[in-house]
Amino acid sequence: NVILRSEGYKSIAARDNGIESVKKNSPIEERWVKKQHDDGRWYFSLLAGNKQEIARTCYHDEDALFGLLRSAVGPLYTPPPPPRAPEPVAAPRIVDDYLPCEAYVGMEGYHTFEHEGEYYFSYNDIAGNVILRSEGYKSIAARDNGIESVKKNSPIEERWVERWVKKTHDDGRHYWSLTAANKQEIARSCYRETLGAAGWGLFAAAAAPLAAAAVAAAVVAPAPAPVVEKPRVVAAAPPPPPPAPVAAPVVAAASSGSSWWKWLLPLLLLALLFFLWKGCDGCNKPTPPPPPVEDAAVTPPAPVDTVKEEPAPPAAPVCACTGSENAIFNIPSGATPKQLTRLGTNPEFGNSHGLDGKGFFDKLTRHYKRSKTDKAFLDDLFKAMGYANGFADAKAEMFSEVTLPAGTTGNMGFSAAHKTLYATIPENEKDRMAFRIESANGCHMHFMKTCGNHFFFCPK
Repeated sequence: NVILRSEGYKSIAARDNGIESVKKNSPIEERWVKKQHDDGRWYFSLLAGNKQEIARTCYHDEDALFGLLRSAVGPLYTPPPPPRAPEPVAAPRIVDDYLPCEAYVGMEGYHTFEHEGEYYFSYNDIAGNVILRSEGYKSIAARDNGIESVKKNSPIEERWVERWVKKTHDDGRHYWSLTAANKQEIARSCYRETLGAAGWGLFAAAAAPLAAAAVAAAVVAPAPAPVVEKPRVVAAAPPPPPPAPVAAPVVAAASSGSSWWKWLLPLLLLALLFFLWKGCDGCNKPTPPPPPVEDAAVTPPAPVDTVKEEPAPPAAPVCACTGSENAIFNIPSGATPKQLTRLGTNPEFGNSHGLDGKGFFDKLTRHYKRSKTDKAFLDDLFKAMGYANGFADAKAEMFSEVTLPAGTTGNMGFSAAHKTLYATIPENEKDRMAFRIESANGCHMHFMKTCGNHFFFCPK
């Protein structure tokens, strides 16, 4: 069966040089990178020191991948020889200050107990199976501090490290190690022949409340309040000019003490009758043409000030929230959302709380360049947001930081395969922090800071 395969070489010498590079780099664990093919299947890529791929495996389902690399590769991927077996000790046997897994079985959630003067804890699933176990602590306070460290570090994917047990009594088995920021181990899983199906899925499913967002009972979510964004400083518009003064009407009346105009009125009436009587001298006579006007200056009409009306700005595009070819932008009607209590179960682009808008844009750009799956997802997403060229039209200034209101409901992304779930975001403020991406068609997109998962909700 094919374990590793190469690309085509232009010469025999170049090909043989590739074989030597495989022999040199394959024993180094850091040279193996797990990747996902466009069709959803997985493979391992063997890299040289310059990060260039030398060879790759065939494509497999994820569950079978680790077993392929650890067993079928055989001499190609040979771990260091195990040390001599230690002298047997009385049960319960302690490995690196850890008790055997059966000693940690107990109640669901965090289980604490004492053994021979030291204090231990474990995290167990609903059936009592051990998910994580601790070393022995010298005091209850130190043990409780270890539990708090697990709560703090478990949502961060980079804190989980797959390790291979090299001791003879556990030869060939694997486990997950949870580490703190200083790379020190906090707790570890039990040992398994291969992680495969019991690998990361162990913590994404059985330990969901520990490492990520647990989905509680479905409830009908209230309508979300408007998005609370960071305030933007907008220059105030200049005040309108004061209206032109209007001349007050002339009052043709004198003060109350003067009455001379009363004697003038009869004289004016007599004068009017006289002119009317004289005017009848020309009644029924043809009207002579008016005399020509010579050298009369033509007075141009007074200019009229015209105010050019500015065209009204175009109305902002409104997102339809349904009917898109991209399912992310179709909010289901009448469906009951899942209530999330914590984010981080199955991340898309990982924890991004330490980034600003530009930093997250740069992070997406790196994923876009190195992953065909992420490239196809981001192109489809940005085209559905109204950008003709997909992610190529994205700019750092389109990304801003916001805190979404509690109760916001929409389509939440999950997993590296970019799936979508109709859900309501958690109540805690940290899990409501997000990056907002301005769209061209009113359908703005958000990515949650805790997990880097996409989130679309219908704007109000």
